[in-house]
Amino acid sequence: MATVWSNGRFCNVKHKVQCKEATIRVSIASFLLGPREAIEPLAELVDGDHASVYVPTTYVFTLVGENNKEQKSYSVRGITRIKNLSK
Repeated sequence: MATVWSNGRFCNVKHKVQCKEATIRVSIASFLLGPREAIEPLAELVDGDHASVYVPTTYVFTLVGENNKEQKSYSVRGITRIKNLSK
C-alpha cells in the first residue's frame, strides 16, 4: 500500500530469512487486511512533474494481482485469482 500511496517513492521491504545454523526455528505469520475502499496515490504527491503511475485499486486486487512493472497494471491471471476468492 505504501508504494501506491507514495506514487512509487517508497517501496515495501522484501523479507527473506537466512538460517545460519541447523537449529529449530519458529515462525508466526500474521496478516492484516487493508482498507475496503480503493487506494491511490496521495494528491499531495501527484503534480505536473510527478504524474500518477498507479490507477486506483483495492487492497485485495493489489495483494493478489501480479504487477506488470512497465505498465503499472495487473494481469488477467491476478484478476482470475480474485474472482476465485469470491466463490
